[in-house]
Amino acid sequence: MRLASRTWILLGLVLATAASAALQYVSQGLLATGHTAAMFSDWFWTWEGVLWGLRAIVEAALIAFLFSTKAQDKAQGRVLAMFEAALIVLIAVTLGPAMASMGYGAAMKDILPTWAFWCWNFAIASYAPLMMGAAGFAYKVGLEEKKGVVEGEKSEVKTGKQERWDRIANLIAGQGTTPYSQRKLASDLQVDEAVVSRDVKAMVKEGILARNNSHLEVA
Repeated sequence: MRLASRTWILLGLVLATAASAALQYVSQGLLATGHTAAMFSDWFWTWEGVLWGLRAIVEAALIAFLFSTKAQDKAQGRVLAMFEAALIVLIAVTLGPAMASMGYGAAMKDILPTWAFWCWNFAIASYAPLMMGAAGFAYKVGLEEKKGVVEGEKSEVKTGKQERWDRIANLIAGQGTTPYSQRKLASDLQVDEAVVSRDVKAMVKEGILARNNSHLEVA
């Protein structure tokens, strides 16, 4: 996946995650200033439900993003696997009791022991930070993959140039006293004459070829 694409995916995941948690943070602020849940209007709970629906889409996209990220080493693989497992388990342990409460037709606080109800609420609160942390780590892994690809491409280019330089030096040395034209070098190497001209100039500059090499005709 291209780096630009991953950047847009990360931005989308972060913004969607923040949006889906917006009313939770609003409620946190209101509750912290003396309000109670009974004081919230009906529209608040309607939009809170809509945002939970949005979160379901974001979760699916994030998990797919994680599984599509290629780890660069075993340590990264373990962390990615940890995030993947944590998100899947978190969805199961929070959604399961919610489905059970619907089946019983009772509120969560009435079907769970007090300690379990507290744990369930803390699990709900962990969604947003876990999702954003997972997205950020997957993006970081993608950056390192892109960096490795670029460095590999540079290494390949450097290796190809070195091999070509070695062949040029060997061809000229094997020509004896007969001058070797750059055009013939290009033909023997099966590259463009401009490439040979550039290589010869660079090799002269590096001292690999003598500036006034009698075996080479500068075209």
